[in-house]
Amino acid sequence: KFSGAAFYHTKWKSFHHGTILIDTDKEKMKKYLTPPSAKLESKGVKSVKSRVVNLKELNPELTVSNMKKYMISDLFWKCEKRVKFG
Repeated sequence: KFSGAAFYHTKWKSFHHGTILIDTDKEKMKKYLTPPSAKLESKGVKSVKSRVVNLKELNPELTVSNMKKYMISDLFWKCEKRVKFG
């Protein structure tokens, strides 16, 4: 797992947020995000830390700045395909 998202909807508004793990300190994450061991065991997982990967581990050249550029570029490309600008 390298990302997560959450969504909340009210009668008049919707909220969405997400995360992407690029270069996260997994020891700190484990300290703050440890579910009950029974929940992990029921999913066949040994620990939170074993469930996650930093994208930088898969691509050492990746930075937060690069990821922002890639995501913005992809968003605009997809919008241009659906809506003709100009």
